[in-house]
Amino acid sequence: MRSTAFPRVFAILLSLAPFGYAESLLLDFGTTPGLVAPADALNSPGHFTGAVPAGEITWNLVTSADITSGLKFGDGSDASGISLNLGQEDTIGNNIIDFASANTINSSSLSGTSAPTLGSDYGTATSSPAARDGIFRTSTNAAQNAAIGLRIDGLTAGTYTLYFVGRNTNTSAGGFPVMFYTSTGSSADTFSFSGSASTTVGNSSTNGNTTWTAGDQYNTATVNVSPGDSIFIAAEGTSASELRGFINSVEIVPEPSAVFILLAGCGVLAVLLPKGNRKRLWAARDS
Repeated sequence: MRSTAFPRVFAILLSLAPFGYAESLLLDFGTTPGLVAPADALNSPGHFTGAVPAGEITWNLVTSADITSGLKFGDGSDASGISLNLGQEDTIGNNIIDFASANTINSSSLSGTSAPTLGSDYGTATSSPAARDGIFRTSTNAAQNAAIGLRIDGLTAGTYTLYFVGRNTNTSAGGFPVMFYTSTGSSADTFSFSGSASTTVGNSSTNGNTTWTAGDQYNTATVNVSPGDSIFIAAEGTSASELRGFINSVEIVPEPSAVFILLAGCGVLAVLLPKGNRKRLWAARDS
């Protein structure tokens, strides 16, 4: 009985395989669509750590406007139903990102003029990788100290690891940390990030690093998205001399689902089965 039941269970699990994996969503903030050359498209924390496969090199350029359609996954396929909204603190220091009012996000002056002095993580000879340019709040000098943020709607339910890069690449000075806050929940016009989970990008190195260093040039956060949930992200400067929030790149990387992990285990088990049982297993799958 056991020898026939297992192949049928395995066949059912195999049919669920497409739901066990989703592609990464790669977001490049600023005005320079430089992530075209494969070498530059791979120059990111997600690719460096191996979390994003080398074949996923399609980046979405995010400037100063919301994106309601047309986003792509890292493999170039359509990210149908997924949208991105930008927002900022309308009242400096209230720790509330407003997505409903017209945003005053600046994506033009952060051109990365000092990026080459910051090392290959922030600029290359061919074009501008994710960290070279970015976005921040603009308006009066006081308003420029505002936090900024984004909301991602329409993602498949699951667990995601977020990779953040945020620093002012118009200056080669170090020591301008950026704090990233994350949360999930029902889509809303505001995100109160006070008390939300946070992670810091230290930005202390300016001496030509050739690798990505966690906590310094990037950092990560893990979020669980329930059906219908949005991901909320806020960025805020922590240095007295740089209170603005900067966002240069965000990578949203799905973790394998429980079904996918179980399938992987079943695949290993199938290899370990005696040859006769393996034939029966695959025969059951194909029947």
